[in-house]
Amino acid sequence: GDRQEMTDTYAAMADHYRNAGDREKYLLYAAEYANAVAAKDSPTPQEKGRAAFYRAENHSAAGRDDEAFAAYEEASRFLVDKPALAESFLRMAEIEADRGNAGNAADHAEKAVSTLPDEYWVMQRAADIYLRLDMPEKAFELYDRRLLNSGTPQEEASINLLMAQAYQRLGDEANYAVRLGRHNDLLASVEGSLRGDE
Repeated sequence: GDRQEMTDTYAAMADHYRNAGDREKYLLYAAEYANAVAAKDSPTPQEKGRAAFYRAENHSAAGRDDEAFAAYEEASRFLVDKPALAESFLRMAEIEADRGNAGNAADHAEKAVSTLPDEYWVMQRAADIYLRLDMPEKAFELYDRRLLNSGTPQEEASINLLMAQAYQRLGDEANYAVRLGRHNDLLASVEGSLRGDE
């Protein structure tokens, strides 16, 4: 009844503020949701997953990485919501990278990509994790795959910029210059077509 409606409202508000980029209110409603689910006699698996995810987000924001990791892990067992599931795997990967556990971090990054293989933000974050882990070949695999399926010249330009930045991190000046040049050419052609240049 009413309690269920409140729980659903907290979830809706949390998602609203998360999408609006209001982190403080997002975390507040996330915590309310997690508390409401904890007070229920028999929460659904979906509710358990979302509550664990929201708890993890609050731990993470407070810098409690061990608690956050445990809660993201719990969330990943129940969540069917793919963006939250991918986010859980990415956060676990980032925490494992911070701990120096390269193998585990890479496994979690891989799970994030297989959860949402077509999402740009997942590709970008996973590639970034691979670069942090000194696994540039895995990062470039993601960039290359994305380039093959890139929908727009703007996106192709963005990926070339990511690749340029990666080469710069690796100290590969030649490939850095090539990718930066490609990025600039693509952007110029996009801007040209917007202006109606032939």
